[in-house]
Amino acid sequence: MTIPSFGQTRRRRLPNRRRAITETVRFARGNGEAVEYSATIGFDEVGRPKEVFLSGARDGSDMAAVLADAAIIIRSPCKVASAPELSA
Repeated sequence: MTIPSFGQTRRRRLPNRRRAITETVRFARGNGEAVEYSATIGFDEVGRPKEVFLSGARDGSDMAAVLADAAIIIRSPCKVASAPELSA
């Protein structure tokens, strides 16, 4: 299904069920407190990365904002690099 757009690239909806990989990173802060963050990468039907989700920080915290922004920065080249019109 293609979502109509005006002046932008066309976007195609990903299937509700798709392959994804989740990795978790655990480490200890200087005070000994354990911290855990997760990254999930979702793929399209042919195995190209299409979405990135980063989590683990408390909602509303500075780190949650950093993770949200980082996910957008990582995700943008994935979408552009795998656009059908660029892979011809």
